[in-house]
Amino acid sequence: MKLATTLGVSSFLPTTYAKVKVDAMQHDVRLITGNQHPGLIGKFREKQIHVVWFADDTSKDDKYLDFFDKVAKEFKDVISFYVVDCSQSKEQKFCKSEGVTETPTVKYYPPSGFLPPVTMTPELFNDAAKFKKKLIKQIPNQVTTLTAANVADFMAKDPTKPKIVLFSKQDKPAWIFKAISSAPVLERTLDFGFTSDPEVAAKYKKTIGKKLPALAMFQDHGKKSEKYTKEMIFRDMKEWANTFSESGMGDKVQGSSNQVVDDTPLEERKPWLAQDIPELHQASHRDICFKDQGLCVMYLIDGKLSGKDETMLKKLKSSHESQLEGRGAQFKWMYMDMSVESGFEKMFNPPQLPSVAVFNPHKRLRWVMPLDDGEPLDGPVGESDINNLIEKILAGDARFKMVKGQKLPAWTKREAPVKQEL
Repeated sequence: MKLATTLGVSSFLPTTYAKVKVDAMQHDVRLITGNQHPGLIGKFREKQIHVVWFADDTSKDDKYLDFFDKVAKEFKDVISFYVVDCSQSKEQKFCKSEGVTETPTVKYYPPSGFLPPVTMTPELFNDAAKFKKKLIKQIPNQVTTLTAANVADFMAKDPTKPKIVLFSKQDKPAWIFKAISSAPVLERTLDFGFTSDPEVAAKYKKTIGKKLPALAMFQDHGKKSEKYTKEMIFRDMKEWANTFSESGMGDKVQGSSNQVVDDTPLEERKPWLAQDIPELHQASHRDICFKDQGLCVMYLIDGKLSGKDETMLKKLKSSHESQLEGRGAQFKWMYMDMSVESGFEKMFNPPQLPSVAVFNPHKRLRWVMPLDDGEPLDGPVGESDINNLIEKILAGDARFKMVKGQKLPAWTKREAPVKQEL
């Protein structure tokens, strides 16, 4: 069996090459090589769980993709699922070094660099219920169980720090809530609580209502509160919790003597922090690209971002985040208006718009664009072109171009919007 990553462009590989196809746009499973294993898994073990299926040219492996991908979809954004194709001659040495003597072999890597990977028995990795139960036990838990006796202390502890509380009739919090509580950044900036105590639910009935389960944020001894109103799914719940992590319910800028110099909520002063695909410009560039680790996916267009393009970029962002969750900001997504940022338009020199550049803003400034036989694509860049470029970067095959003189073009100065008084 030769596994192929189709990347939405299956015509690159004859179908006879593959009995099983791992499609980056369809599956929540990623095909990797032995060379990629240390960078994707070895360096990112803390509080992140990885599952690897070692496959070969057998009938059992051929039938396993649908099962493996179905489990991966249930843990989307929480656990990373990979496939190594041991039928490839260049991967056989790596598979042997991992102790693989028969396939399918499935290993999970606990969320700690101190713990070795665990090889699962066929009974476990072929039984969906047992497989999922085993993985759920590995998810870190930063949730405090609340009762009538300790809830007041929980709310009083660091009163300005938002508290995210799940009210339920169940005895234990759902695994997705545990996963949110241990997510990078959130675990440091928020406190998470769970309660099945009816007395606690009654105390906060004004905020949560009568129907359980209910999720709510509390701050300042419960004087400030907000109920979560969307469906109880991981991505939506995490994004909702993250809004309080970023904005602190209206953080204020303090002067040298602690006087408030700007009481505008952070999300109003910096709207790009709350946007899925923000615009890259002079005011936003440090926050969304140049401050933290990761590569910046810059969608280059003439004018503002259309709804259609935003939907396409969000789809790509979601597809790759599901495989890179918990490893830091590997890719940060944004757009740039070439009609305004003329300096960057001259540097990138895209043959046609829309286009895309993936920029590495750390240490040595460099960038890469989609190529066709070594030359920039002549036509406008589409979804598959962006996806192919990212997969090429992840495989270590992309050739970045250095920024001349290691100096960025000048940003175009823009007038600050006039604040409307209501």
